Amino acid sequence: MKNFLMLILILVGCKTSQGLFTMTVTNGENKSENYAVEHPKGDYEVKISEIHGLVTELHYSDGEVFYIMDKHSSYNPNGQNFISAGLSNNSVIFNNDTLIFEGNDVDGLSWKEVRFPDIIVGYKNVSDIRSIEFDSAIYTLKRIDR
Repeated sequence: MKNFLMLILILVGCKTSQGLFTMTVTNGENKSENYAVEHPKGDYEVKISEIHGLVTELHYSDGEVFYIMDKHSSYNPNGQNFISAGLSNNSVIFNNDTLIFEGNDVDGLSWKEVRFPDIIVGYKNVSDIRSIEFDSAIYTLKRIDR
């Protein structure tokens, strides 16, 4: 039921120029926590995957993807970029540190993933011109009370 309500909240925010993007995750102590992040401006469509965890992606009209996911998801939007960079998505052990992975894909577009202790925020297919905006959006992440 929580995922359904969250889906409704996310879909209501679709196709806005810029807005607040929210997600509820369960941490290692089985406590639900709510997070919000201000996503980059532009027209987008929302895609949600629930494969051993929750991934919500904003697919922008020019091919850019901004995402937020819980750390338990077995699907990663940047999975191919991890492989190309010689990194293993599954080899990273979470602790209380923040891990940052970034690079350029085979087309020269930027990708980045920031792994906070309980949640992951990232992007891919971003031009150098917009990478600053996408970087800034990642760091607007905050825990919120509902």
